[in-house]
Amino acid sequence: QAQLWKTAYRQINPDYIVSVGFGTNVLAQIAISAYIQRWKALPILVVGTLILSVGIVMCGMAFSLIIGGFTVATAVIVFSIGEMIASPKSQEYVAAIAPKSKTAMYMGYYFVSMALGNLFAGLLSGWAYTAIAKDMHQPMLMWILFAGVGLVTAIALLIFNQFVQKEKQ
Repeated sequence: QAQLWKTAYRQINPDYIVSVGFGTNVLAQIAISAYIQRWKALPILVVGTLILSVGIVMCGMAFSLIIGGFTVATAVIVFSIGEMIASPKSQEYVAAIAPKSKTAMYMGYYFVSMALGNLFAGLLSGWAYTAIAKDMHQPMLMWILFAGVGLVTAIALLIFNQFVQKEKQ
C-alpha cells in the first residue's frame, strides 16, 4: 500500500507549484512588509536570506520523501517567505548605507548586482544540475550547494556591514 501511495501521490503538477509561489507572494507580501518594517534592515535581510536557504534545502530533501510533492510545495512557500522578507529590506539597506549625495549611484549598483546575480544563477544552476544532480547522481548535493550560497551570502552581509560601520565612524 505504501508503494502505491508513493507512486500515485508523490508528484504535484508543476503548474500548481509555480502557482503556490505566486499565490504566497500575492497573499502575504503586504502583511510581511508591514510586520518587518519596524526592524533594522540588516538583521531582517540576513534572516530572510537564511529562511530562503532553508526552503532550498527542503527542495533537496523532497526526492527522498514519500510526500515529495507536498514537500516541494512547502519549500516553495518557505522560500517565498524568505524572499518576501529579504527583498524589500535589501533596497532599504542600500539606501541606508549610501551617502545622501550618492544614493542614486548606490541603487544603480544594487540593480547591477541583481542583474549579475540572475545571470550567474542561471549559469550555476544549469552547470550544477548537469554536473552534480545528473552526472554525479547527487541531487541533494546540488541543493546544498545553492543553500550554501545563501548561507555564505548571509555571513558576507554581516561581515560587509562591519566594514560599513567602521567606515561611517
